[in-house]
Amino acid sequence: SFRGLPEGASAPALTLPLLTGGDWNGASGPGRNRLVIFWSPDCPPCLRMLPELAVASRDWSSFDAVLVTNGEGDEHQALL
Repeated sequence: SFRGLPEGASAPALTLPLLTGGDWNGASGPGRNRLVIFWSPDCPPCLRMLPELAVASRDWSSFDAVLVTNGEGDEHQALL
């Protein structure tokens, strides 16, 4: 659903490679709330929202956020 999971629902198990090496297993398990944003370098709305996300993320402290992208790692080095 485009509305996502119901509030308080557990995210499905998810393991993803990190651009910096290793894996991210943060979408499952107990702990802090997580915001998972699916993003694409080929998506005009995604490109428009990236600068705003960068500014907004400076004030994020009550949850962890991760940007999940498609494509190859070298396409996303600017995101680091």
